[in-house]
Amino acid sequence: MRLMITGLLLLMMSLPYSTAFAKDDRALRAERNEAQKKRQQQVNERNKKNHAAMADFRDFTRDLNQEYQEKTRGMDTDYRMQKIELKAQRDMKIAEAESEMHQNISQLYLNPQSMDNLKAMEKFKVDMKSHQDKVFAIKKQAATDEHNEYIGVEKNKHKVMSERDQQALDKAKALGLLTKQQPILAKPIGGALTSQEERWNKREQKEVERMYSNNQRQLREYTKGAKLREWEINNKREDFKLKWQKKSEIHALQNEQAYYNSFIAAGGNMRLKQQELSAKMAEISKQNRMVNIKYSKIDKQNRLKRNTERRKMMGY
Repeated sequence: MRLMITGLLLLMMSLPYSTAFAKDDRALRAERNEAQKKRQQQVNERNKKNHAAMADFRDFTRDLNQEYQEKTRGMDTDYRMQKIELKAQRDMKIAEAESEMHQNISQLYLNPQSMDNLKAMEKFKVDMKSHQDKVFAIKKQAATDEHNEYIGVEKNKHKVMSERDQQALDKAKALGLLTKQQPILAKPIGGALTSQEERWNKREQKEVERMYSNNQRQLREYTKGAKLREWEINNKREDFKLKWQKKSEIHALQNEQAYYNSFIAAGGNMRLKQQELSAKMAEISKQNRMVNIKYSKIDKQNRLKRNTERRKMMGY
């Protein structure tokens, strides 16, 4: 009996405290729910503000890009005019050199007996090579002048486009697009974070990083533009160098081939047997193919390497 009374007393003593705890739990839940609503509102406002800023930036850069396209288009037109003038000068020089070379070949055809004279053959070979080298040098110099003119235009365009990039970035900064947003985190209410609040904080950290990364992707044309343009100019220089290395090697083979073709066309034996002549022509053809294969390999390797470099440079 005494034990029953003790138990009843203990139960009666605990009832007010249990009710108080229940009231405290409801108050904490209400406070946490209210804090959650405020955080969500802040997140919605932040996202809306960022979306509006990016839309404003796109409108601004659309007009800006059109303005600078007009500027660079005028520079391209000036370059094309200069290119026409350089080509005309080159063609006149080539015409003079080729005319001189053709006169020498015509003399060979008019005096076929000279083809059986070893000394005359060697002189003809030297003269012919000299004329062909002269034509090749004219073409290479003209191409070099045109290339230098092109690179000069590209460098001027690079300066102009860098001005565009800076204007775009100034606008982006004013809109807050260059700054990483601070996460809107849950704070402990009642002593510690709930598991739901901990999940919120983790998502919010990721969301801030995602938003910043997305903004940077939209801006990379302007943040990476100068580096990309300088890289492309250097690639153009390298391509031009490789192009004329290949042309030089092909030119040397064509010199040999033209020499033998001239004698064949004129009907001389050049003190060479038909079998020996065929072997020489076959070797020239083989070397020509080998040169093309070598530079085709280099070209493909460069494309793959540059694609990788571009993706890395632009952050893809």
